[in-house]
Amino acid sequence: MTSMPSYRAPALEKGLDILEALAREEEALPLTALSERLGRSKSEIFRMVQVLETRGYLSRRAGKEGYVLTNKLFRLSLSRPVIRGLVEVALPEMRSLSERSEQSCHLVVSLGTEIVIIARMEAPSPIGLAVRVGMHLPIATTPSGRVLFAFQSEATQAEWLTRMRAAGIENEKDFLARTREIRTHGYEMSESPFIGGVTDLSSPILGPEGTAVATLTMPHIAKKPVRLRMRAALDYVRTAAGNISASLHDEAEKFILA
Repeated sequence: MTSMPSYRAPALEKGLDILEALAREEEALPLTALSERLGRSKSEIFRMVQVLETRGYLSRRAGKEGYVLTNKLFRLSLSRPVIRGLVEVALPEMRSLSERSEQSCHLVVSLGTEIVIIARMEAPSPIGLAVRVGMHLPIATTPSGRVLFAFQSEATQAEWLTRMRAAGIENEKDFLARTREIRTHGYEMSESPFIGGVTDLSSPILGPEGTAVATLTMPHIAKKPVRLRMRAALDYVRTAAGNISASLHDEAEKFILA
């Protein structure tokens, strides 16, 4: 059996190494530090960094030495037809959900071993909790991530779990037990792992194959006076997620029939 040829593209690999290195950094990284991270000389990566900056993938923060990754890659990912179509279908339902509940909500998809927020709708009331679009969090630590995992096929769950173990998953046994409960109940309702007084209400958005392509989540704030009970808010979230799922199915049928 003849093995497939392995092709190399050194310049491309160098550019990808730079992007991946900066993606792991919260602060601007000077050229010297970047070269040390990559095990390459400054002269070797200088021109590549300049090109990436010119093309808008890197930038320099005002008053700080070094480079940071911009949101251009994220914007490119959102422009993919499948993601753009999901957001276009979801936004009207998200707007209706926020208006009826006076709470914010957001749309989440998976990205490797993490979830990423791709859209949000702020609460129409003066008080609300809005998360930042583009925020990444580990799948296992978030209600949205647990719902996404729960509504995957066994094969996909096994694949995700392998990657999550490699990245360092904590309390795996508890995580798997919780996702089994979510699959049975059809939703997740749990205290926010990050903010006190907030309960995350999450429901899957199912694609034509019956697996979760996204999660609709409401970070529910217990407002006073109480205008909408949490269980009623959860029903709203589940209904909105179901409507988005149905719209995705309709769009898929149109595509097949066309």
